[in-house]
Parts: sequence; C-alpha cells; structure tokens
Amino acid sequence: VEAFSFLAAYRHHQEWLLEVPPSQAEPQPLDLAAVERIRADAASTHRRALTEMEVHTLLSVFGLPVAPAQSADTLAEALSVARRLGFPVTLRSDTGESAPHLLVPEVRECLRDGRMLTRAWATMLGAPGNPYRRLPVIVAKERAFAGSENFAIGICADAVFGSVITFGPNCAGGAADVVVLLPPLNLRLARDAIRGTGMLMALPDADAADAATEALARILVQVSALACAVPWVRTLALYPVRVDTDRAEIAGARVTIDARAKPTARSYGHMAIHPYPVEMVADVALADGRHLRVRPIRPEDAEMERAFVNGLSEESRFFRFFYRLHELTPAMLARFTQ
Repeated sequence: VEAFSFLAAYRHHQEWLLEVPPSQAEPQPLDLAAVERIRADAASTHRRALTEMEVHTLLSVFGLPVAPAQSADTLAEALSVARRLGFPVTLRSDTGESAPHLLVPEVRECLRDGRMLTRAWATMLGAPGNPYRRLPVIVAKERAFAGSENFAIGICADAVFGSVITFGPNCAGGAADVVVLLPPLNLRLARDAIRGTGMLMALPDADAADAATEALARILVQVSALACAVPWVRTLALYPVRVDTDRAEIAGARVTIDARAKPTARSYGHMAIHPYPVEMVADVALADGRHLRVRPIRPEDAEMERAFVNGLSEESRFFRFFYRLHELTPAMLARFTQ
C-alpha cells in the first residue's frame, strides 16, 4: 500500500509540474497605474502599512471580493455614502501608521438606518478628546452570510522562496493547519490545495463543498495575481474570508509593504517560479496581410509539438536534431514544451 501511494503521489506531482499558470487568470489588463499610485503615496510619507481605503483599492484592482466601501470625513458624507451603498452598514476608523497608538480600529456594526449611523458617529468622533476624532472613517456595506465558514489567506515573503501564499482556517493557526503555496496559481492547483486540506468537511453536502471550493479557488488565483504583479507587498492578511455555498467575501484585510521594491524589468525576481509570460504574446502581420498570434509554448501544446516533429521529413529531422530521430521521447517532449 505504501509503495502504491508513492507511485500515485509521484504521478500527481508530475501532473502538477505540467501546470504553468499565467501571472493573472483574467484576460483583461489590470489597472496597475492605480496600484503604483498607492505605492508612490506610501513611499512619499515613509509608510510601511497601507490605510484601509488603500487596501480596499488594491484588492479591488485584482478583482478580489471586498464589500463596497468609501471614506467619509463628515457625518453628512457618511450618511450620503450609506444611502448610496444601502443599509445596513459598518463604520470603521481608518487607522494606520498615521495613528500608531491606535492598534485596533474602532468599529460600529449593524447600522440599519440614518439615526443609528448618526449615534454611532457621535460615539466614535463626537467627544473633543476622542483619539479617532481627526481620522478618516470608512463606511462599508454590510452583508449577511448564513452558515458561512471563515478562512484566512495571506502573502508573506520567505527568505528562500520569495513571495508565498498561505491558506488556513484562521490567522493564528499553527504550521499543521496552514497550507503554503508557491505562486503563480491556476484554478486546478488552487482546487487541489483546498480539497487536500479537508477544511470544507463541515459543509452540509458535496454540492455545497464544491461551490465553496470554487469560490475559494477564485480568491486564491486572484491573490496569486497580486503576488505576481506587486513585489512591494511584504505581507497580506485576509481574515476573515467568509465563504458560504454560493459566494465569498473578504471582511478584513491588512497589508504591509516595502515601498522601495518597485517593479523592474526583472518583474518576477521576487518569486521562485516564473509565471507563463503573457506579456510576450503578440500578433504578427505577414507580408500577404494575414495576422498570426505568436506566443510562448505551453505544456498542453505537447501533442501539437509531437505531430509537428512527426510530420517532418527524415532530412528535416536530421538537420534539426543532427541525428536520426524517428519521434520525440517523453523527456524531450517535456523539455521542449515546459
């Protein structure tokens, strides 16, 4: 049984080796200009932590499911934002390195109408000596999650492997219940990692577990895209990530940065595995007016590569490989396509 398990694991790992995910799953380009503005603003004020609205903007750029939120400086602005987002809402002080003495933000939840919001505003900011009086306040849409499971997803910088993604049931978990993944990820790698943990066993049935797995896998792939594109994020902590049978939402997030580590020509130097180079995909115009899509080869092109070599004449194969070759061996095919 042990020998069979080793064979099965080896085959599974060989299949994983054939996965060469792109740096981002979505075909549309990311708004990296907005991301760079966040880095530049933090660098100009010598900050190592992003404010909550900066974190909200960063996560939104990468399509991560965060509750709609907006900053407000006055009660009138807060009421206007709450009406636009729709009650119930949460008020939260936007603390950061501008207020190092305030380690935990002040929060008022389940505000169902304007009168409750007004009272919460007065409690948080009304008193003259209140330390939150001069800080921005975040108004966030509050959504109910019935029977949801909470998870923690993060990015941290390892001394050997660079940016790694962590996934577990909570932020304070031990090494035994935290999964560490190397970006880039695609949906298959994310699904395999989630299913291998058994964290969704508490859900009522297999359909609910599959739906929750898909929702979590999409978040992991989007976090992977962030890890690939933003080398100056040193740590990212998403907790809690609430998941139920048909949706997921990030209820809390913190980010620390190294604002000096801006992207360079060697954009993936902070990663152990180079993602599929989508930036090299291009269209080429031929002399007769036709257009060809030219891209780097992928592992799934192996059968096309085999058919190409098999279709060559004996002479062409000899001049290409400089010996009599009848067909590509599996090792050669892997080397040419990975």
